[in-house]
Amino acid sequence: MAKAISGEGSIRKRLSGKLAGKWRVQWSYDDPMSNDLTAVDRTFPTQAEAARFLKELKARVHTGQKIKESNTKKALTLNAWFDDLAGTSESGYVGRWSEDGMKPQTIAAKVSRYNSNVRHSELGSLPVQLIDVDRARAFFRAMKEAGKSKATMKDVQAVLVKVMNDAIDTYEKFPNLRNAFSKVKLETPEAREAIVVTPENAMKAIRKLEAPADRAFLGLYFLAGLRLSEQMALTAEQVDFAQGVIVIDRAVKLGPTGRQEVGLPKGDKTRLVALCPTLADLLKPVVGDSDGYLFHADSADKPKMKKVVYSTWKRILKESGLPDELELRDCRLSHNSWIEKFCPKVSLSTRLEHMGHSVNRNNSEHKGLTVNVRNYTRFLSGGLDILRKELERVVKAAERKASRH
Repeated sequence: MAKAISGEGSIRKRLSGKLAGKWRVQWSYDDPMSNDLTAVDRTFPTQAEAARFLKELKARVHTGQKIKESNTKKALTLNAWFDDLAGTSESGYVGRWSEDGMKPQTIAAKVSRYNSNVRHSELGSLPVQLIDVDRARAFFRAMKEAGKSKATMKDVQAVLVKVMNDAIDTYEKFPNLRNAFSKVKLETPEAREAIVVTPENAMKAIRKLEAPADRAFLGLYFLAGLRLSEQMALTAEQVDFAQGVIVIDRAVKLGPTGRQEVGLPKGDKTRLVALCPTLADLLKPVVGDSDGYLFHADSADKPKMKKVVYSTWKRILKESGLPDELELRDCRLSHNSWIEKFCPKVSLSTRLEHMGHSVNRNNSEHKGLTVNVRNYTRFLSGGLDILRKELERVVKAAERKASRH
């Protein structure tokens, strides 16, 4: 066999037998939980897969050894327990949460909040068993005195509640412990006052813009209700003029390292968005000039950086005469409000599917109307047709009204 990669354990290429050409991983270690000598012998198609497996295995074993040592000393700290759950950036966030199926982006967000607010505090170095309600309250009091916002404090509390719940319930590390963080009452952040734009003002704004790409940009938010992440990832192949729909099956997200990546839309749910004729006319010049991303970066066929999109948005606000404080999410809110208030023929379930919303089944008013994957991945019989016609009726009426003023 070829020479093993240096370090503990070995990765060798098989030179004979039915597995010839594949890569063999061998490693023996003392299991930190059972104290038994464990021998690993696995074969992988590529050297990269073999190396990744060995690296992740070592990370888990090393973490288990640290937990065992801490438990032996009765001193497993909040930081140590958090790292066992979340893993670290060096290990690719390999930990209990990743094993349970939590997404790397979600883990990375929790790690960022924890590292910024908890890790270097006195609370982070405390043994978990010593964290009581008084210490939890003192921690959040210190955050408030340091000028942290109410929203930040709520976000940090959610992370700590999750960490402690896992310690108590899911993994039973501390079954007799109470969750001190859930007992702390924090002030609720003030709700932002949203702005709803009327159909006539939205159409006035769109028609003021000179560049076809700018009109399409604004039209997608007002007339289709897309999310920012969905608009950034939109490609020409997603726009189906013949069927009168936009297939929303991708979105721009931040990966574990903070870089932009293209993945599934929010909630991993794809859906069909009704494409009214007015929006179709706005999109045709842009789609006709593109065989990739509709709003691509200047140097390559890839989504623009989010900061560039926001810069474009600020310019469009100024040129269109829309309020300076208007945010992209206000356009989506306006679109939803138009359908809800001005399109009585559109059923609630059709609106929810079109917007990509999901309603909790426990909600008494909307019970049973939870949107599921089946609804998102098929053409609705009649539902989208009604929505498309109703939306076009509202838009045309708004344009007629705007032209008289």
